[in-house]
Formats: sequence, structure tokens, C-alpha cells
Amino acid sequence: MNSRGQESGPFELLVAVIMMGFVIIVGYQAIQAVSDQDCVQQSDKMLEEFKTTLELVASSNQNKKLALDLPSCSPKKDQLLVLKFEQDPSRCAKQCATARSACILLYFDNQKFSRIKCINIKPQTVFNTDSSSCVYRDGYGLYDLFNEDSILEGNWFFKNITPASRSDSPVICAFRQCSGSTC
Repeated sequence: MNSRGQESGPFELLVAVIMMGFVIIVGYQAIQAVSDQDCVQQSDKMLEEFKTTLELVASSNQNKKLALDLPSCSPKKDQLLVLKFEQDPSRCAKQCATARSACILLYFDNQKFSRIKCINIKPQTVFNTDSSSCVYRDGYGLYDLFNEDSILEGNWFFKNITPASRSDSPVICAFRQCSGSTC
């Protein structure tokens, strides 16, 4: 009887090791799923803040600051944030949930997922890069958000300079605080 118990010991140990390995793998997958969901939520929050800021500036004479922080769940160099003028009515209808012939969309892409947000501003919106009409303090650079390869994180300042005669097409100055030698 004693020898039989010694024979089953290694088998029981092997079963225990296999079960522990399975528990570790399932636990790791659960942690990764929670981490991925947290990343999606961070991204959605960042996009919503950017969207809301542009909508407020374009619809009023308010100036707004925005601290744009890309999510830290994937390498920042591999993340892309782009504002695009879209002329495909079906794409605009899908993203904006209303029929439109043109719209402005905010695209976010990283290694794990992509998101698109409709910015509810007039498609005729202009991001002015004329430094004589877009005046701001030192330490900020002027950007045309439609012509950026990727909108960089950092401290932004948006200023509506729409003349009264052009109320149908907002003119916005987008400034980003310089960091180091890049401006």
C-alpha cells in the first residue's frame, strides 16, 4: 500500500503543475483584457476632450486651452492622431449619425485599436497659420491641424479669430507649446 502512494505522488504533482500553469495563463489574459479596456477608455476620454474643445472654440468666441495626453498603453511614437476633412457622405453619415455631404473627423490609431470621432464644426473651418493674424505669446508654435501628419501631445491653445463677415466658416488659430527646440 505504501509503494502505491509513492507511485501516484509524481503524477499528482504533474497534474498540480499543469493546473497552476493553466491558472496563470487565464489570469494573465484577464489582466491583459482589463488593461486593454483601460487603454480604450483613456483614448475615448482624450478624443472627447479634443472634440469638445474644438467644438466650443468654433461655435463661440471662446479661447480654450487643452492639455493633450496620448494614452500611455502603447508607445507614443506608434500612436497617430489626425484631423481630416471628409467629403464622403456615407462615411460622414456613419461617423456623425446624420446625413452630411462633408464633415470633419478625428482619427486615432495605435497598435491595438482605432477610433474615429465626428467633430461637429462646419466643414468650411479654417486653421489659420498666418502669424500676423494669429498672435500669441512666445513659446508657442502655430499649426494647421488639417495638414499635420499627426497631432502631437502637449499643451494646446485654440483661439477663434473669425471675422464678423465670415461667420459661415470659422477661422481658428491652433497653438502648441514648444518643447525644447521643436516648435
